[in-house]
Amino acid sequence: MAILVGAGLSGCGGESKQEAKPTITDPTELVDGAAIEYKAKESFEPQRLKAIQGQFLFVAVVSDTTGQLDLEGDESVKQAVKPGKLATVVVNAVETGEFDLTLRHDGEKTVLATVEVAE
Repeated sequence: MAILVGAGLSGCGGESKQEAKPTITDPTELVDGAAIEYKAKESFEPQRLKAIQGQFLFVAVVSDTTGQLDLEGDESVKQAVKPGKLATVVVNAVETGEFDLTLRHDGEKTVLATVEVAE
C-alpha cells in the first residue's frame, strides 16, 4: 500500500522540530509533486496524481480549514492541517493501485487527490 510519511518536512513550511522520514537523498527518487489548495466553501474537484512503485510523490496542501490529512489504507499516519499553513506530505509508493488522499474537517471527509501507483 502507499504510505503517507514525511509530515512537516523541514524547509517546506513544516514545524522546525519535526523531520521527514524517510529522507529523500537522491532526487531521482522524487518522481513528481503536486500542490493542492482547498477552500471549504467552494466546489472542489479532486486531483489525479501518478506515481511509480518504489518512488516518492511530494504533496503540499493549503486549506482554509482545520483538519487532518490521511491516505486510504493507512489511517495510522495523519498530518494536521491548519488554516493558511502549508502541510507537506510524501507518499511512498510501496504497492500498486489507487489510493485517496483525504482531508477530514468539520465532520466531513473530502478527497483531495487520487494517487495512482503504477509499476
